[in-house]
Amino acid sequence: SSAASDVDKRQYYHSNVFPLVILYIISYRMIIKKRLQKRELIFWAILGVITYYLCRSRAGILGMLFLLTSYLIISYYPNKIHLNNFLKLLLFKYSAVIFFILSIIMVVLQPLGNHYIYIINKLVSGRFALGYHKMLAVGLHFFNVMDGEAYLDSEITVDSGYIYVALRYGLAFILFYALIQRNIFLKYKNEFVVVICFTTFVLTNIIDNDLFSYGFLPFIISAFSKCSLKKYKNEILNALIKKGRQNE
Repeated sequence: SSAASDVDKRQYYHSNVFPLVILYIISYRMIIKKRLQKRELIFWAILGVITYYLCRSRAGILGMLFLLTSYLIISYYPNKIHLNNFLKLLLFKYSAVIFFILSIIMVVLQPLGNHYIYIINKLVSGRFALGYHKMLAVGLHFFNVMDGEAYLDSEITVDSGYIYVALRYGLAFILFYALIQRNIFLKYKNEFVVVICFTTFVLTNIIDNDLFSYGFLPFIISAFSKCSLKKYKNEILNALIKKGRQNE
């Protein structure tokens, strides 16, 4: 399709990675710091707009908008907006599974040539069309035991976290990310900013393939351990201080 070829020609200007780096910095800053001042939130918002102007990353600006707005509400206006339990669970506990299913449905529906499918595909720069062509090359499996070299033989880049996971590792692998989101939601009920930061990357991975990045890794570790993200921060700082003293 034309949308797929357009993206293939770009493959990809990874100045688009820079907005995600900024997004991770803001997220971990929110988690580590007890409360960000409004002027700092304004600074990050301005930086987000500048970054979008330079890189044109829609995932970056949409993620920034969701993150800053959500943080502002829970930090400064917690009594102004209330989500009922159903919407809260849908967004913060099950959204990874929902976006995964919707992404795969959009990939499978590509041959229909429906106008609305085309429009949705165009909004994500042809990623669903690319996913479809990659699916034709490697197949869609419940478990995928294909090695990395065989997967890369098709030379089609899939730049969507959910589509990549489904095609590279199999449909069953989404259960891993569903479990991560569930654990984060339950573990950080009293530190909801962590849940919001995690949900931000659940949203951006519709467009960006970031579910295996080093930036995302602390969420995975925290979901399956007793330590909190703040404790990891303290341990890292203490290790750096100790190493610095040893080098004196």
